[in-house]
Amino acid sequence: MAKLLLAEVQYNNSFFRNGTISDFFADIMRTSLAKIQEILTPSSPPSSTPNSPPSTN
Repeated sequence: MAKLLLAEVQYNNSFFRNGTISDFFADIMRTSLAKIQEILTPSSPPSSTPNSPPSTN
């Protein structure tokens, strides 16, 4: 029974390689995050707004 369970777990997790996700999924993740950042960046507000005009010193 233990051998069957081990074989099932290995089969179900065969897309993982050495405890990390495969290159295919890593590439999809990188591409997706870049696209999300590209979409959201123009719509995000400025990170800070000055309370007073810049100094002329």
